[in-house]
Amino acid sequence: MGERGGWRSPLVPPPGDHGAAHTPSSLAAARTAPADSVSTARDGGQRQVAAAQQAAVIAAFLDVRQGRSPDYIVCEPALNAAFLAAARVRGAVGTDAELNRTLLGARKTGVLSDHPTTTEYRMPKTLVPYAFVAEWAARHLQRQELLRHDVPPSLDDILCDPSLAARFDEIADRIKPGIKPLDIRWAALGFRKTARRAAAPGSVTIEPNERLAADAGIHQLPDKPGLYLIVAGRQALYANYTRDLRDQLMRHSEVASGALAPEWLVPEGTRPDAVRWTWFQSRTPDAVAEARIGLVSEYRPWLNLLELSAK
Repeated sequence: MGERGGWRSPLVPPPGDHGAAHTPSSLAAARTAPADSVSTARDGGQRQVAAAQQAAVIAAFLDVRQGRSPDYIVCEPALNAAFLAAARVRGAVGTDAELNRTLLGARKTGVLSDHPTTTEYRMPKTLVPYAFVAEWAARHLQRQELLRHDVPPSLDDILCDPSLAARFDEIADRIKPGIKPLDIRWAALGFRKTARRAAAPGSVTIEPNERLAADAGIHQLPDKPGLYLIVAGRQALYANYTRDLRDQLMRHSEVASGALAPEWLVPEGTRPDAVRWTWFQSRTPDAVAEARIGLVSEYRPWLNLLELSAK
C-alpha cells in the first residue's frame, strides 16, 4: 500500500461572614495556617461537590431511565433531554456534555452496578449493514472540528454534546437518509471499542490480498464473510469486516451513487478506485474484531475511527 500515514466553571465559593473575615485574629490564623491544610480542605470541598454532582446525575438517570442503560439515555434525544432537565432540577450544574459525561463515567466506574439495565436495545437487523455510516459521519465531524478548534472530539465527546450529536445526525442523514438519530448513534457506540490504536497482543493478522477494481462490478465479490479495504491509489480509505462481502459493498455503492464512498467524504482529488479483500470461514468473532483493529491501526484509513486521546 505504500505509505501508511494517518491524519493527525470555575466554582465560586459562597461569601463568608465579613465581620469575622477581617478580624486581626482570623487574618493571623490565615497567615499561619499550614499550606497542606489549606490544600486538603480545598481538595475535600472539591470531592464533596463532585460527589453531590454525581448523586444528582444518578438520581435523574433513575427518574427517567425506564429500565434503559446510560448509553441509551445519552443516545435517545427525547430521553436525554428529560434526563438533563431532571438533573438540573436536582441541583446538578454544568453543560449538557458534562452531565452526560458524568453519567457515562458512573457506568464505567461501576457506580451503577446496583442498577442493571432491564430493557435492552438492539438496532433493527435491516440497519446493521449500514452501521458504517455512523463511523463515516463521526470521522467527518472530527475533521470539521479539528479545523475549527485544532483538537478533534472523541466519539464520546460527540455523543455527549447535544449540539455535536445533532451535527453528527445531519452528516449521517446526508450519507444515508432516513436512519433515526437513536439508531445511528447506537451504531456509533459499536465502534467505540474497536477504535483502539493496536490489536491485542498475539492477534492473528489477516491481510486483504485480493483486489477488485471499482469499475469491475461489485457483483464479482463473493457472498462470504471477510475483511475489506477500500483504496484510492495508495490512500487507504476504509477498512471493515462483513458477513457478506458482496452485499456490504453494494451498500457502499448505494450511498455513494455507484462509487465505493461519497466524493465529499474522501480526500480532495481522490476517488475510490478499488477494494482489497479476503474471505474466511473459521474465525471466532473476537479474532475477526482484532484483525479489523489491526488492519485499521496499520493502514490508518481516512474514514475509520481511531482512539484520539487517553480520556
